[in-house]
Amino acid sequence: MSGVQGLKREGCIVMLAFLGGIVLTNLLGANQQIHGQLLNQTFLQQYAYQKVDGNQLFGHVVMVRMQMLVLIFLLGRAVDGKVFAVLAKSMLSAGFGFLLVVGIMEYGGYGCLIILAGLLPQWIFYTAALLFYANSKKRQSRIVGWNSWQDRTRQLAEAGLVTGCVLLGTFVESFDNPAVFAWVLKIFC
Repeated sequence: MSGVQGLKREGCIVMLAFLGGIVLTNLLGANQQIHGQLLNQTFLQQYAYQKVDGNQLFGHVVMVRMQMLVLIFLLGRAVDGKVFAVLAKSMLSAGFGFLLVVGIMEYGGYGCLIILAGLLPQWIFYTAALLFYANSKKRQSRIVGWNSWQDRTRQLAEAGLVTGCVLLGTFVESFDNPAVFAWVLKIFC
């Protein structure tokens, strides 16, 4: 299979995951519980006017994100690189589709803006880290004999870069996102 065909196949799988996230949300949202819990209007209105302590939030967010990063690193070691790349991209795509539909179910078109305000700017860093790691694992799966000292050093440097990117995302999520999210909520909620 050529590289172009592989990219087309991977793109189709990622788009199917996005659509799957949308369809699953619509099926689960039929009972009105899923989106009422994620975007509870009372909570969002209170959040818009609360002062968030970035230091406390940072500690909590670091713990949660580092746990997920460890799971992603373990999955990256346990699964073939090509499969891991498709899984990681599909997971991002399905999750984004899920969140967009939840936002639309609760707030209509403004729900997309509320979801984006909740995700940005930290998910720029998280997505970049995950895609870099996924593509790194995909590249490594094509190379036979990745056991030399230079290869291990490169893997360690890549893991350090991914971890640094996630830590930067946690910093932004803790100190910048609450103000951005509150500003958007004051406008749309």
